[in-house]
Amino acid sequence: MKPLFVALAFLFLATAPASAALTPAELGKVGIDMPKDAHLPLGEKFVASTGTPMTLGEALAGKPGLMVIADFTCRTLCGTAIAMAADAAAKSGLTPGKDFSFVVVGFDPRDRPSDAAAMKAEHINDGPVKKNAVFLSGSAEAEAAVTNAVGFSYAYDKADDMFAHPTAAFAVAPNGRVTQVLTSTSITGDKVRLALVEASHDRIGTIADHIRLLCYGLDPASGVYNAGVLTWLRTGGGAIVTLLALGIAGMAFARRERPRRTG
Repeated sequence: MKPLFVALAFLFLATAPASAALTPAELGKVGIDMPKDAHLPLGEKFVASTGTPMTLGEALAGKPGLMVIADFTCRTLCGTAIAMAADAAAKSGLTPGKDFSFVVVGFDPRDRPSDAAAMKAEHINDGPVKKNAVFLSGSAEAEAAVTNAVGFSYAYDKADDMFAHPTAAFAVAPNGRVTQVLTSTSITGDKVRLALVEASHDRIGTIADHIRLLCYGLDPASGVYNAGVLTWLRTGGGAIVTLLALGIAGMAFARRERPRRTG
C-alpha cells in the first residue's frame, strides 16, 4: 500500500505547539504506510483499562473490529479522534460486542490503565459502544508490535512532551488481518458498517450490504471504497434497459405491420 498520510489537518493541529522542536524531516516520517496483508499481533499481551491482563486477540474476541491507536495522555486531538470513531461505530447499525469489537490501543508505554480509563470515560458517550469498548495499554514492545504491523509512524517532541502522529481507525478481521484504514476526518457510520461487513468474512451484515460492497469496490491503494464498479454497473444496466426497450418497440412495430385477417 502506498504511504497514507491520514487526517493531515488533525496532524498539523496536534503538532502545532511542537513544530519548532520537530524538524521537517521528523514530521515527514509521521503517517501510515500499511504493509500489504498487514496482520495484528493477536498474541501480544496488554492490560485493559479495568486492570485486567488481556491479549489483543482476546480484546477482538473473535469478531471483526474497529481499532484506534492513540496516546491516552494526549492533550490535543486523540480524544476527539476516538470520539469520532466511537460515534461512527454507534451509527453503523451494527451491535457492539455482538457484531464487532471496538478496541483502542495506546502507543505511549508510559501511559497506565488509569490513563486509558480516563480517556474512555471522557471521550465516549454512554451507550453500547462505551460499554463494550476495550482500551489497552502495554509494554513498549507490545505497543511497537501493533504500530509496526500497520505502519503507524509517529515522532516524539521532548520539549513539549507531545507526539506528532496520524489519526485513523483500522477495520480488522477476526484473524487479525487489517482490511481497511478509515481516516478520522471522514469516518461515518455508513463507512464503518461497510468496512466491518467486509472484515467479517460474510458473518455480519445484510444481503444489501454485501451487494453494496460488490458495487462500490475497494481501492487497495487508498483503503477506501470507490464508485468505479458502480459506474460500470450503471452503464451496463442502462445499456440492457435500452436494448430491452428497442426489442419491445420492434415487436410492437412488427405487430402493427402484420396483415390483419379478414372475415
